[in-house]
Amino acid sequence: AEVRLQNMGTGPDQYALHVGQNMATAGWQIEASPPSVALAPGATTAIALTITPPISATVGLTNTILISVTSQTTGQTIGPAQLQIGVLPHRKMFPIAPR
Repeated sequence: AEVRLQNMGTGPDQYALHVGQNMATAGWQIEASPPSVALAPGATTAIALTITPPISATVGLTNTILISVTSQTTGQTIGPAQLQIGVLPHRKMFPIAPR
């Protein structure tokens, strides 16, 4: 998944991304890369979220994670925004070798 972040302020700022979990997402691994970014005024960047469900998760299971952003300049936290996530079927890959 990808989250887009824009500095709508008038000066440069450093932002930290926080991903909240609830009881339903306990056991899920959620990593943001990068977890914090510096942005010039008006600049936008993408933050990648790597989401790994627990091994016991079944196909079709859906959940919600909460994402908020904190300005390192002002200390203001914006959010949370909700992101719907789900478990997709695992694709099997078979190697094909020429004869």
